[in-house]
Amino acid sequence: MPGQRYRQTQSTPVNPALTTDGPGPKGRPFIGVYFQCANRYVRVHRHVDGSSYAARCPSCGKSMTFLVADGGTDQRMFRASC
Repeated sequence: MPGQRYRQTQSTPVNPALTTDGPGPKGRPFIGVYFQCANRYVRVHRHVDGSSYAARCPSCGKSMTFLVADGGTDQRMFRASC
């Protein structure tokens, strides 16, 4: 949604990218997370309640949560060290 900001937890932001999944405003918002131990990017969709994103490393299984909140970051891509 325009004007929303993201507060990161347990990760380091990298490149900003504004993306939505699908055409128009009906697409489900997502963020990208690069997991260094797996050397892979993962697309993480927002929870149905709109409060956060939950990501899990495809290699080691480490999980992390990204909260949606005022005063957060506009970053849409994050780098995670497992």
